[in-house]
Amino acid sequence: MRIFIGGLLALLLSCSAMADEIPGSAFKYGQWVGGAYTDTTIGQFRHCSVFASYENGDRLYFFINRDGTITVALANPGFRLVKGEKFPVLLKVDRRPPFRGQAQALGSDFAVLVIEDFDRALTAFRKGFKVMIEAGNRRGVYDLTGTYQALDLARRCAREFFAYQQTPSAPAAPQTASTGVDKSMLYQIATGMIAEIGVRDFQFWTDEEVEKLNIGEGVFWNAPSVNLIGGVYVRPARENMELRETDAADLQEMTGACKGDILSGAREVKPSDHPTRELRMICSAEDLVQETIVSKVLIEDIVVYTLLLFSDLQAPTEQEEQNRRQMSEDVISRAASFIVPSE
Repeated sequence: MRIFIGGLLALLLSCSAMADEIPGSAFKYGQWVGGAYTDTTIGQFRHCSVFASYENGDRLYFFINRDGTITVALANPGFRLVKGEKFPVLLKVDRRPPFRGQAQALGSDFAVLVIEDFDRALTAFRKGFKVMIEAGNRRGVYDLTGTYQALDLARRCAREFFAYQQTPSAPAAPQTASTGVDKSMLYQIATGMIAEIGVRDFQFWTDEEVEKLNIGEGVFWNAPSVNLIGGVYVRPARENMELRETDAADLQEMTGACKGDILSGAREVKPSDHPTRELRMICSAEDLVQETIVSKVLIEDIVVYTLLLFSDLQAPTEQEEQNRRQMSEDVISRAASFIVPSE
């Protein structure tokens, strides 16, 4: 394996034809922000990356790639390089023995350095406090606080999304007509969910990310510190519709992306002022267990859905399952209160 150092992010991500972020993959630890990306030419998982920004405008990146290699990139707008030129580079983490090599410019503001000693380099980056990069008369020192946990999250990200494959030709969800619900109200519901659960490091998804789900009108968010994805979305209801009628289609949507063993079910939630049902799915694949709880409530001519997706390294305990179900019921109850007109 090899480690590359340079402004490789510009090469990998600045061109929209090369990589797209996978919705719901974003995570954060301290100063490090990461996510999973696909190769948009085939829609297949490409890499998970993390980066940290520094006061001087530089960014330091780590990539865990589909082929098992690790890339480290340094974006530096201050470079004035000639594409293709080579120059000596020294990299040193704390008081450890330095890494030396010939860097090659891939553009005017970024370069690449190959380090052959993979094991020693990875250990240094995970356990080090500062990394110094020196090339000619240029020298930069970068704080590595949090890299141990950030790289662990990136590796977990790569395992989780390794089998991800976009399906642009998939048929649209059967109920995506406009419901007339104000988008600002959906944001209020989502904010209420976040407050109910008590997470702080949440990040809202962009409209583009939500549209890729093809799930209807909705607002989604994720909280990396607790490995949780949440969302609220609405769909129109047919006249005289029984809420249970949509269970099969909803469960199919929930289980479609699971590549491992599946446990799923549906139940009615009582007591409730409006017809309410809960759908639950556990997907167990390799060393990751994902539990998805979707609650839905029929309110006049719309169905309001709330989604909570938990990612665990082991199966949840019975108490955890009960707590999560109660959490979901509390969330859907609060969501319904936003939709139902006040008397």
